[in-house]
Amino acid sequence: ALESQELISQLLHSARLVSLGQTAAGVAHELNQPLTAISLVAQDIHGRLLEGEDPGPSHIKAMMADMLGFVQRMTGIIGHLRAFSRDASEEPEQRFDLNTVVHASLKVIGAQLDGHGVRLDLDLAEDVPQLLGHPHQVEQVLLNLCINARDALEEIERDDPTIRVGLETLEIDRPT
Repeated sequence: ALESQELISQLLHSARLVSLGQTAAGVAHELNQPLTAISLVAQDIHGRLLEGEDPGPSHIKAMMADMLGFVQRMTGIIGHLRAFSRDASEEPEQRFDLNTVVHASLKVIGAQLDGHGVRLDLDLAEDVPQLLGHPHQVEQVLLNLCINARDALEEIERDDPTIRVGLETLEIDRPT
């Protein structure tokens, strides 16, 4: 039984790494956007200084604040990627918000879907209770479903290929 649990754990980790590889293009796009913005801001400051123009302290402060915001965004993306790729099967379960996991998943794959011309339609419930489990495993399942949906949409001709992600809460009658 222990060997089969270990095998399942290794398979889940391998599947997560495959998902991670498939989303690398999307992540590269997500990182490229703030890098491009940082480059543009730096070029603007550099160009002004080369021309002898004094952009002024308030302008420099504002541009530096923008660059720091872009760096924080990139740090968040990289941190999320590290957490997602880690084998969390041995970690204790935790309470998490399903809407947050959905948004995190779609942030990872959103650019990739855009690149394939696939639109995302979100319909998330606001009253979703917290779950107990491993959020990165749920994220992996959602990423795999989105990748499968994207691949299926590529096989058929659609004018407006769309993946719909929805959450709703259901009340379940439990026997007393």
